[in-house]
Amino acid sequence: MANAAILSPHLSDAATLTVSSEVSTLPGTHLQTPNAWQLWRAASNDEQIILDFGSAVAFNALCLVGLNHTTAAQWRIKVADSVAGLTSSPTVVLNWTVIDAGAAPDPTLFPNRRTYLSFNAVTKRALSIEVDDGTNPDPLEAWRVIVGTLFQPTGSIDHELARPIDSADVQEARFAGGRVGGARGRARGASFQWSALTRAEADTLQDIGVLRGNWGDVLFLLDPADATRRQRDSVLGPFAPGYPDIVDVPLWPGDGLDLQMSRAAVRVLEGNA
Repeated sequence: MANAAILSPHLSDAATLTVSSEVSTLPGTHLQTPNAWQLWRAASNDEQIILDFGSAVAFNALCLVGLNHTTAAQWRIKVADSVAGLTSSPTVVLNWTVIDAGAAPDPTLFPNRRTYLSFNAVTKRALSIEVDDGTNPDPLEAWRVIVGTLFQPTGSIDHELARPIDSADVQEARFAGGRVGGARGRARGASFQWSALTRAEADTLQDIGVLRGNWGDVLFLLDPADATRRQRDSVLGPFAPGYPDIVDVPLWPGDGLDLQMSRAAVRVLEGNA
């Protein structure tokens, strides 16, 4: 089991995004919006997404949300110092590999399907995500792309994860405007606490609170290493008002050490159905 983590889309939201094909009413730029009904729909089942960050940035994880791939879908991930370099001189992070070889994503969990990949950190300007899903009878579609540096503290959360469940006929405010009914039996939020963050980890979490995606959402993963439960043990939405709540906790006062740790309470709401 891996420690709980948060992935912010602030880098990918700010990037220039292009796709190999798109339906005119469902363009690739919808991947940078938080609403599940704003899909990107391609023309085929073999497609490419390119992100140009404008300058070299560090990242080590990505997630496509709501992707309608099959278990046979193969992925290739390339990075480069420029968009042109993705063709002429790329660094291949992943070369035509099946990353979701288990059961196909449960369609009843849409839009809660997460296709997630982590890798050794790179610092590059351009990223290419290619998906070849030749057995899929439908063209590829998804509604959110998230690329960034995974925030995964050394210590995991210490409070039991709270995952509110809403009935399908319960209406809940959507953070991007309007109201939405919850899918029956689906997690609508997560509340938890890290009680022993280092000062650097607390500063990074505070930055995520400020630098989260253009729409205010973040992806919380209870266990990034557990692909079998990722669809249910993850939440994509904004921090609740007043969160993350970070408090400095002095340890061993008066003994000459006075080491500074931090405690952070976090609440993330599912706000994008």
